[in-house]
Amino acid sequence: MIHPIVPFHTRRRAFLDLDRTSRYYLAHFSERVCKDLVVRDTPENPFRELIPLTRKHPLLLQILVATSAIHWSNIFRRVTEIPAGLTNPAGYLSLLRSKDLVTRQALIDALTAKQKAMSHLREVLDTLDPAGSEVALAAMHFFIKFDLIDLDKSDNQSWRAHLEGATSIMALLNPDSNPDASSRMLRDRVITDSFIYNILGSTLTSGGLAARVARQAFQFLPVMKRVELTSYLSCPPEILNIILSASELSHEVPWTDQSLGAADKAIALIDEALAVDIPAWADYLRQHNLVQDLESRRPRSIIYGVNRPCNCDLSNAQMDLTSPSWLRVKVL
Repeated sequence: MIHPIVPFHTRRRAFLDLDRTSRYYLAHFSERVCKDLVVRDTPENPFRELIPLTRKHPLLLQILVATSAIHWSNIFRRVTEIPAGLTNPAGYLSLLRSKDLVTRQALIDALTAKQKAMSHLREVLDTLDPAGSEVALAAMHFFIKFDLIDLDKSDNQSWRAHLEGATSIMALLNPDSNPDASSRMLRDRVITDSFIYNILGSTLTSGGLAARVARQAFQFLPVMKRVELTSYLSCPPEILNIILSASELSHEVPWTDQSLGAADKAIALIDEALAVDIPAWADYLRQHNLVQDLESRRPRSIIYGVNRPCNCDLSNAQMDLTSPSWLRVKVL
């Protein structure tokens, strides 16, 4: 079970037996990475509650260190000028890491910790039960994040396997099993982010994943509603449900001239999406003082293009090397 514990920066002495590298990256996770996982960082940021759990769970320790290290490697050198001939962030990182020893070492630290985490993951999955499924899901959640921000890895598709694993783990969870409010916040955030990744990933993977995610939708959509004000993957739950339904439909129906029934269902989904009152949803978020710019919170239904090549002209762009792939480039 995931329980709320004092944040890392107030418990440093408890981590003195860790090696210096692990302590450094856990500090970076607390002070920098956690800020990128929420819309607005507060002392109640639930992701910092994961850090003390690393004392009891080696799997969680290694994947948090790995995620923090790859994040640090991405941001260590600020992008001031894009060299001629480079057309994507991965190309820039490859060039940077070939010349900058510090950035290269951070990458090595990240890959080393990830390999250790993979070994622990195999051990955990061999004996997985409902009691340990929350920590396992939290770890799987960061395996996915690692792959999405590892821009230097061409054609990175390993996130698909992690999505499959996260879906299997979520089947063991009861989203209402933990009554503690503070602990529930962390559970809800991990469950919600993982579920959103699964919905978006279902558009790119097999029909089997879409069907399994659909079976969990009724159970987890209320959880998503509870945390939509703070989720950086902000998208109305209604839109996510439509994306999931469309994914199911595309995998289930053989598209032929006789597929008129499926076409009618597809048109109905489009009409349903158009009927969602997006300005009202954005205004609802603004009223809770968490969103300043309505336009920036338009639903990111185009996120289905995870890891598609970016065709932007990077000569007039600002790279964000720490965000998931669909947010990597912000055109100025």
